[in-house]
Amino acid sequence: MTAGWPVLVAAGRRRDYSAVLAPDFLVEARAYGVLTDSLRTLAPDDPPRVVAVPAGGVRLRITYAAHDVTSADLDDPGVRPGAPVRDEHGRPLRFLYGVAWREGTAGEPGRAELEVALGEARHAYRRFLADEEGFTVLPSSSFPLRTPVSAAPAAAPPPRPARRRTVVLLSGTLIALIALLVLLLPRGGGDPDPVCSDPARCSPSPSPVR
Repeated sequence: MTAGWPVLVAAGRRRDYSAVLAPDFLVEARAYGVLTDSLRTLAPDDPPRVVAVPAGGVRLRITYAAHDVTSADLDDPGVRPGAPVRDEHGRPLRFLYGVAWREGTAGEPGRAELEVALGEARHAYRRFLADEEGFTVLPSSSFPLRTPVSAAPAAAPPPRPARRRTVVLLSGTLIALIALLVLLLPRGGGDPDPVCSDPARCSPSPSPVR
């Protein structure tokens, strides 16, 4: 079964967009910066987007979406329920969350997997906002992707040969057979007369005198 890793790229109240949650192997290799470089801003109502991410010799794909941060995402009683959370300049906070998986494996994230990633992203984001300046990227653990993969379309049948080409081939074969028969058939006419050895017998008889 294919494995996926939750990812999160987010801005804080003071800090600009950066990786907050990354696959454990990217954190270990300190290669999580590719997430910030690869994920582009989306609107919350945009459909999920898929991007290819080369990371430390591993070819990844990431399905991600955008989420506007509200009080429901935070454990902060000082924020009015349902109110948007803003940065120090009054701009609404938004983060990009998703699922990374290794390219070429038989599976890809669906809506159910994105919901799992959103739950992990919320948890990581709370920790990020609690200490933006001292925060370090959190490693995410893999989980199985259960969305079935759609079957590949059946290959189209090979094109049928053109009718004209078939006629030409048959005509050429027929001509070759006729030529072969002409060569094999005996030629017309009898054998030439042998040389006559008796002049008396070979000379024509005189016409009778009337």
